[in-house]
Amino acid sequence: MQSRILVRLPNWVGDLVMSLPAFEAILGAWREEEIYALTRPGLSCLLPQVKNLRGFIPYPKEGGLKGLGLILNTARSLREMDFSKAILFQNAFEAAFLCKLGGIKEIVGYDRDLRWVFLSKGIQVPKAKIHQVNYYLNLVRELGVDAPFMKPILTLRAIEKEKALLFLGSYGVDTKAGLIGVAPGAKYGLAKMWPISNFEKIIERIISRLPHYVVILGGADELPRPVSIRHPRVFDLMGRTDLGMAKALIALCNAFLTNDSGLMHVAYALDVPLVAIFGSTDPELTGPLGTRSRIVRSFVDCSPCFKPTCRKNTYECLNQIGVDAVWHELLRLLEEDDEETGSFH
Repeated sequence: MQSRILVRLPNWVGDLVMSLPAFEAILGAWREEEIYALTRPGLSCLLPQVKNLRGFIPYPKEGGLKGLGLILNTARSLREMDFSKAILFQNAFEAAFLCKLGGIKEIVGYDRDLRWVFLSKGIQVPKAKIHQVNYYLNLVRELGVDAPFMKPILTLRAIEKEKALLFLGSYGVDTKAGLIGVAPGAKYGLAKMWPISNFEKIIERIISRLPHYVVILGGADELPRPVSIRHPRVFDLMGRTDLGMAKALIALCNAFLTNDSGLMHVAYALDVPLVAIFGSTDPELTGPLGTRSRIVRSFVDCSPCFKPTCRKNTYECLNQIGVDAVWHELLRLLEEDDEETGSFH
């Protein structure tokens, strides 16, 4: 009889993308088991399409009494589904608590955030400085799963591409002229965000020096103010797409310019040429992987601090990154892509 296994995936887009190699290692190793994924609604578009991934359990993040009710209702559903094991990619105390309430006897995850009391097997957090992709892979290796290091990979189905092309066509975008994606926001906070005025200067250079259209992507609540550029080849789609459509639009881009954000991880997993700007975070831990990614950062004493806002209120790590440096990397990527595909315009 097949056993039923729950994998509690991370809640954030970037973390979920970085967990994909470990998740796919589990799916490949335990082909005879029924595996279910639990994470926030809207993230299922990032999950692999394989036979033994039997279902997706959406778990929205809520606070207060509504959040407590959600925990109890989800725990009841987990009990009814009778899972034999839960593997926790998410680090939170709540992840272990929910599985315990759900009657799951075997709960495996990193021994952190005071949740040892709920874990049947607590795995020691790696002491060495490792990329987050390896952090998740290390977890499944401790379960005896063969999990070599690999870059996260996302693919675009034909129907997703068709919908994205129709969506762009409704705005009058001619993809034959080329497409550059820009993601100027970051949900984490201002210490991850290069100044909007600098993104605007890059967009102005694109429309004055290149034939490409520009699509601006991200959540509606990620910026302190909207991008101010109005031009027939610039389309501000922030807050106008779900994650699935954003993923498909990124896949159609000749290049993608972004802060360290969830969409950055989506872009490199799709193998889209990428320029990523880093401020308060460390690219050695969460940076893009692959040969088609370029990282732009400044080396100031207080970075990386991993804070959402600057304790000095100077944002020096971001303000020291010049527009010329970012523009240079973007042009290099487009030229290299032209050498590989002949697609540079």
